[in-house]
Amino acid sequence: MNSIRENSALSRMTPRERKALEGLAIEAGQSAELLAQEMAAAFMRLVLDAPAALPSRPLMGLVQRAGRGVGR
Repeated sequence: MNSIRENSALSRMTPRERKALEGLAIEAGQSAELLAQEMAAAFMRLVLDAPAALPSRPLMGLVQRAGRGVGR
């Protein structure tokens, strides 16, 4: 795997998550970084457009995870 930039979407992932995303990226013919950005955008669209499909406060887990520096 190539080195990961400090502030890239991939730097926030665990090795297991990066490996899974890299597999999807190969299958999609895109870079893992671009795919991670698209997945984040798709999740935000889901949060904004279909809140009933998600648990209450779906972003709280992400905020807490970011605060712990998970994936670093």
